[in-house]
Amino acid sequence: MNMLLLNKLSELPKKYTITERLPKTQFSTLYKGFDQETEKQIVIKQCLYHNDFRREVIASVKIFAKGYNEHIVPVLASYPDTRILVMPYLEAGLVWDLRRKKKGLTPEEVLDITAQTGKALEQVHAVGIIHNDIKSGNILLTGSEKSDQKLTAKLTDFGLSCCQIPRLEPDRGAGTREYSAPEKFKTSGTLTSAVDIYSLGLMIHEMLTNTLIYGDISYSNRLDDSDIEKILHQRAKPIPAHEKIPEKILPVIRTACEYKPKNRYRNVTEMISALEKAVHGV
Repeated sequence: MNMLLLNKLSELPKKYTITERLPKTQFSTLYKGFDQETEKQIVIKQCLYHNDFRREVIASVKIFAKGYNEHIVPVLASYPDTRILVMPYLEAGLVWDLRRKKKGLTPEEVLDITAQTGKALEQVHAVGIIHNDIKSGNILLTGSEKSDQKLTAKLTDFGLSCCQIPRLEPDRGAGTREYSAPEKFKTSGTLTSAVDIYSLGLMIHEMLTNTLIYGDISYSNRLDDSDIEKILHQRAKPIPAHEKIPEKILPVIRTACEYKPKNRYRNVTEMISALEKAVHGV
């Protein structure tokens, strides 16, 4: 076994064969592998923190109890002692990479990706789970642009997911802060599915403009009160117009990204419906 691999991987069932190490993420180490029983390629994900592992497992169990969803990457197996998750390997890119490659997507492409992500979130929210880290780097795209095969969006990484309950302690914007709703930076209150709607609204802006609207903030690892004040002041302003955002789509983004959760779309289905009307001019 490659010396780069963690010793704990030797405790995996023998049916799994590790073939290569994949680029690691901030909170996990990833490996490509092969399941000899199913004869399928897999991803072996070792979470750095037990809480991330636990959230991934709980979310997957609850979500898929409602049935299979082609737009969500499932957990196939989990091993608590080693914090290892086994997931299907997908020949896929990221929405993040696609929008950078094309220097912004068309309204039709944005609608397609957003609608598919919305189908994932409908099922996630239906069981009382909040993804809590919606961003273009957590949406995989399978298929090929160069063929007739349609790109399929798949939501992944539930390591920060949570239930819709009051927070017992502050998280100060846990997750990817450039996509975070303002209420996530406050020290109390209840997080709801509205945080995912907010992040999805920012993702629409990003896909169209090829920019992160809040990507110019200099974040310290630990936010102090002045950081929080600056962030909340910035997010209190309406999303500005942009030459790459069609006039009819801008109100959709602004509604999704309202400062107060109660002023956003009531659910992701309502949001997707509004975006579809804006794109097709219905």
